[in-house]
Amino acid sequence: MVFKVFFIALKTTRFHQSKAYNSLFVQSHKVNFIAILVYVDDVVLAKIARSSKGIPLSQRKYALEILDDAGFLVARPLRFPMEQNLALTQSDGELLKDPSSYKRLVERLIYLTITRLDIIYVIHVLSIFMEKPCTPHLEATHRVLRYLKQTPGQGILLSSTSTLQLNAFCDIDWARWKDKRRSVTGYCIFY
Repeated sequence: MVFKVFFIALKTTRFHQSKAYNSLFVQSHKVNFIAILVYVDDVVLAKIARSSKGIPLSQRKYALEILDDAGFLVARPLRFPMEQNLALTQSDGELLKDPSSYKRLVERLIYLTITRLDIIYVIHVLSIFMEKPCTPHLEATHRVLRYLKQTPGQGILLSSTSTLQLNAFCDIDWARWKDKRRSVTGYCIFY
């Protein structure tokens, strides 16, 4: 019922429903393109900016909101999201008294990885400790925030000039997760 009301409201404001994905609504003018994506009880509104180079995808505003909410807008920026050779375990340090702030922060950073491929690995590692986060896990999360401070608008460029190519990248840390002696692999494929 709610979706039907929302659907009618979008239709009256000249949004068109995608034939490929019925939860996607688009509206385009001469130079503007607006996309609304409905997912369960969430709505994502995106205004797409085109240039001669292509379409840049960035969550700058969202990254700045995360930094502001966590009190890191004035923090000293860092060049890397994670210390080299950092091996976190579940028994590292003291358990956080209130893990809810850690969980909320990591959840927000997970959503940011949609356009920030440079932090996917470290956020994956930090999400492993969501159940019982300790002080070193929170410190590593704060390091990610200081890294984001350096380039909050960094994102992905969907190039308009490149020919179609398949590029694949992967990374692995061999048995770095000390508690279970497991390896973690990450990959990214561009077409």
